[in-house]
Amino acid sequence: MALGAEAYLGGWRLVSAHQVFADGERRDEFGAGADGYLVYTPDGVVTAVLGAMDRAAFAEPDPGQGTDEEYGSARRLIAYAGRWTLDAATSEMTHHVEVSLFPGWQGQAQVRRVALDGEDLTIVASPRIDGRGRRFHVELRWRRPA
Repeated sequence: MALGAEAYLGGWRLVSAHQVFADGERRDEFGAGADGYLVYTPDGVVTAVLGAMDRAAFAEPDPGQGTDEEYGSARRLIAYAGRWTLDAATSEMTHHVEVSLFPGWQGQAQVRRVALDGEDLTIVASPRIDGRGRRFHVELRWRRPA
C-alpha cells in the first residue's frame, strides 16, 4: 500500500548508515557512533544533518578560524536543505537540494527509495562507486525521536 506524504512528516533520528555492496558486504558509512537528524515539514522543506560524531574539535570555538587540517576531518558530515517531493506510487522521495555543505549538490535532485516499517524509516540512496571501483548504495535507517 502506497503511503502519502503525511506519513513522513516530522523529525527522524539516525539509527544506522551502511554502505551496501552487491556481494552483501556492509560497512558503516560514517563509522561507529554516527548520528543525525532528518526533518520533513508539511510545507515541503527537508533538512538533513548526519555524520560521524567522533570528529576532532577545532582548536578555536569560531569555525572561521579553523585550519585546513581541521576542516579536512570535519568532512565526515553531510548537511543540506531544500524542498522534497514524494511519488507515492513508486515510493521515491526526491530531495531538491538548495543549500548544502557540498556545493556540487546545490541545485541537484537526490532521489531516494523510502519505506516505513513501524517506527522505522529506511532510505536507500542512489548508487555510488567506491575508491576501488565497487558499486554500492547507502542504506539509512531513521526512527522518530523519543
